[in-house]
Amino acid sequence: MAGRWGRLLLGSLERAPVVLVRAVVEEFLDRPASRSEQLASQRAARQLAEAGQAQVLHLPARVRYVGATGYLVLARPNVAVTEDELLSLGHRAAGGTDLEVDPAAEEDEMAPSENAELASDLTGVLGEAAANLRRVRAYQVPPQLASTLATSLAEVEVEVARLRRQLLRQAQTPQN
Repeated sequence: MAGRWGRLLLGSLERAPVVLVRAVVEEFLDRPASRSEQLASQRAARQLAEAGQAQVLHLPARVRYVGATGYLVLARPNVAVTEDELLSLGHRAAGGTDLEVDPAAEEDEMAPSENAELASDLTGVLGEAAANLRRVRAYQVPPQLASTLATSLAEVEVEVARLRRQLLRQAQTPQN
């Protein structure tokens, strides 16, 4: 059973196929959400997605929205949302302010063939990394290096989890 924020978000998805989590919460509260309210509602959104009741999307990384940082998009489970629709949501979230393209993020865009090649290369690199991780004996690592390695692993863990979620979602997408 969904909690307070989960029920609120599900109710919003009954009225609209795609919603901004933060906007739903702030409309409900009739005030800006506190950090803990934002985090709780984002957690609820992810739990709904894990339960198959919704899908979590993000505003495109290549675009920065002035005043619209931290917006998580929630959609009905089988609704296809285009990048243009996400851009429109971001524009509304920013109160209609102008969008700023982040040139560095734009450079990160690759052709599909380049992306597939990178994904293929990662398969081998990750297998090798996993083997090396199994070989490291933490008790033999000097304290300073242990701290640095732990920080690096935490950063990698976040990116691996993000990519894994996206890949699982992509794997479930029907082929056209």
